[in-house]
Order: sequence, then structure tokens, then C-alpha cells
Amino acid sequence: MFYLHSSNRTENLLHHLGAVIKADGRRTVFDREIFLIQSQGMERMICQFLADTFNVFCNFQFLFPLRFLETIAGQLGLQTDFDGYDRQVFTWRIEAGLRNQDSDVFRELGKFMSGTQAGLKRFQLARRLANIFDQYQIMRPEMLESWAAGKAVTGDNSEK
Repeated sequence: MFYLHSSNRTENLLHHLGAVIKADGRRTVFDREIFLIQSQGMERMICQFLADTFNVFCNFQFLFPLRFLETIAGQLGLQTDFDGYDRQVFTWRIEAGLRNQDSDVFRELGKFMSGTQAGLKRFQLARRLANIFDQYQIMRPEMLESWAAGKAVTGDNSEK
């Protein structure tokens, strides 16, 4: 069964989730629950709440929107290629782009990405940027669309 509940108060949603699970008389600890979440913090909050509420919480799966859509498409027999938006794949694409430090675009990053652990620093920066863009896909898609169209969304010179 697919349930979609919305609220501007997380604690209300958690209590409602507990009530929905309690009302489902067929539920056992072996029944799988799938949750669509927007962050790992939400995953932790749901796990803690349900463990406190039911004294045991197991056989669950948390999916970010991209994986959720991929799962649904797979169950419908649709062929999809979401890898381009996957955090891990995007991390390596950004890291490959950051290897060209000679460009004027990366001049400010040159000091940071130099030294004995330049590769590690480059990877860590790429991972952080991929995580930020992944969150932007969820929270600020209009900004990504504007950037893709070459439009600035703020008056900040760093966007140019």
C-alpha cells in the first residue's frame, strides 16, 4: 500500500506513521516497509521514533527520491537511466572535472587542491558538491533549471 502524508510538523507525521502501522493488523516484524525520504537525518529520526514506539523496528528500506523512482520504474518494467543523477556517479564526474586545475575557473581552488593529499582533497570536494547538488534536485529544482539555461538566480558574482 502507498501512503502519502504531508504536514509542516515532523512530530505530527511521525505520530501519524505510528498510528498507521498500528492500525494495520496484518503487520509483522517480517513485513517490509519502504520509506521515501529526503535526507539521512530523516531516516535516523524515523528509525528512532519507530524503535521507541514498537520496541523493535526491522525489515525496512529507506529510499531517496531517485532510488524510489528507479524502484517504481523497475516494478513497472520500464527501462530507466537515472545513473547520471546518482550521488556517487556525480561525485566521480565532478572529480574528473576538478582535475583540470590549470583553468582560470579553478584558480581559487588551486591552493586548496594542492599539496601531498591533493587527490583526497579533490575527491572530498567533489563528494561535497555532489551531495549539495543532490539536495538541490529535491529542494531547489528551479535553481538547477535556471543554471542549466545559463541564467543567474542571485546577484552574486560567484554564479558567473
